[in-house]
Amino acid sequence: MQCAFCIQHQRHRKGYLALLDDGKRALCGNVCATEFFDKATISILDRKRDLLAEERTRKQRAEVILKNLPTLQLLIKEKIRPQEKSAENAMLSLGEILSRDQIKRIKASELNGTLYIGCHSRAFANVSGGIAAMLTHASGISSRDAERLLEKREKIRDEICNGVKFISEAIQFFRDDNLKNFLNWLRENNSATARISARWKNNQTLEFRHLEGKFKKQQVEIPQLEMPNREHLLELLTG
Repeated sequence: MQCAFCIQHQRHRKGYLALLDDGKRALCGNVCATEFFDKATISILDRKRDLLAEERTRKQRAEVILKNLPTLQLLIKEKIRPQEKSAENAMLSLGEILSRDQIKRIKASELNGTLYIGCHSRAFANVSGGIAAMLTHASGISSRDAERLLEKREKIRDEICNGVKFISEAIQFFRDDNLKNFLNWLRENNSATARISARWKNNQTLEFRHLEGKFKKQQVEIPQLEMPNREHLLELLTG
């Protein structure tokens, strides 16, 4: 900015808008301001200017986030949430077939992808809900809205990471080499109270036979999964 109070009208990086006696406004550089205003006044003006700049930055960041959210929401709806549900169904089915003791020992074994056996995952469903809530502010953003959006974004970020981890674990468990190791583990670790035989059928299902009490046969559909690009999802979220 060019100062109106310098003889040479020097340019300053920072300054103030001064109201003159005749009602006109003039730009005053931060250096020249020390000659016309006391330090307390300058300090107050600086704080107000910094607060306004921070609010403007928050709003700009929030607007960028909102701009990308429809793309992120569509990607999750069409590609990622269906995979999460497929992985969840498979993990829940395993949890219903295997005993608690077996699951505990499997998680302590060297098998891969065992962390979420028997577990639900609604991470990406929660992300979709969070995005829908954020998009309600798309028509206009106040400074308070911007702050809340940025806080909500961090929660959604955590859910994205949780959902990606869940799908990643399922991918590791249902890899061909790990499934072979899993079937071997079952053969070697049967007990009198939890006797299960299993076979890999047509590379599409795991077929389990319970040999305790009444004969029972159950199947787990092997999910066809792709690893989500976490970095791309987070980039869309952060703008």
